[in-house]
Amino acid sequence: MRRHCLRAFFCLAFTGGTWLSLAAAAFAEPAAQMFWTDRSTGRILRADLDGSNIQTIYQAPVFLDPYYFGVNRLAVDESQAVIYWSDTAAGTIQRMPLAGGAPQTIASGVVFPRDLEIDTAAGKLYWSAGAQVDAGGIVRANLDGSQLETLVPTILSPGIALDLQAGHLYYAQFGLGAGPNTIHRVNINGSSPQLLVPLIKDPDDVELDLVAGKMYYVNEDDGQFFRANLDGSGAEKIIDQFFEPGGHGLAVHRADGKLYWSSRALLS
Repeated sequence: MRRHCLRAFFCLAFTGGTWLSLAAAAFAEPAAQMFWTDRSTGRILRADLDGSNIQTIYQAPVFLDPYYFGVNRLAVDESQAVIYWSDTAAGTIQRMPLAGGAPQTIASGVVFPRDLEIDTAAGKLYWSAGAQVDAGGIVRANLDGSQLETLVPTILSPGIALDLQAGHLYYAQFGLGAGPNTIHRVNINGSSPQLLVPLIKDPDDVELDLVAGKMYYVNEDDGQFFRANLDGSGAEKIIDQFFEPGGHGLAVHRADGKLYWSSRALLS
């Protein structure tokens, strides 16, 4: 498997042929484009899969504080050609046509919105939110933000992923206080929680390769990448960047057999 990383504070999203559950990334075929956020400048960008032809498609109007990152994670609804994103500084979930146009806020007052996932067939958007001092949870709503419901309350989850065929929601969880950092899955309605990875130093994102039956996750603080079966068994470390921070956002592009991620330490 070839590896690709992008520069600091980028979160990727890819669209195309088969939707990839995302950390902050989406791929598009046959146009073969990827989308990402540059959280240091509050921009959303797109480019060809080799990183060429970079274009800014959205610029956040106000960037308040680098700690709050501004535009954060992405999800792409290919069927409707719409991109969704979380804005941590504004506390909003927003969307915009991929072709461009005025952004629409579909949820506001969200405390530290994080990762996004789309169930296109059901017309649902999932997102996680919360900070260390204000654990949020995982919620879902219609694609216009209506009919909001809480699935997993009072947790702090930096990354989520959907297995719609099996009816499962996967999520990484920061342990609040002295609690351990873990990875779990629940039914799509939030019921029947299962602990999959009992201890991981600094989880960021969870990605699924449903064709191969694999789950990918990251110890972001040390730049370590892991692969396991969907039930958490058979875990193996596949990349170790030797204590260099990295892996803030994962994306699996099945069409070319590559794993993409962003890195705070690497530039390539």
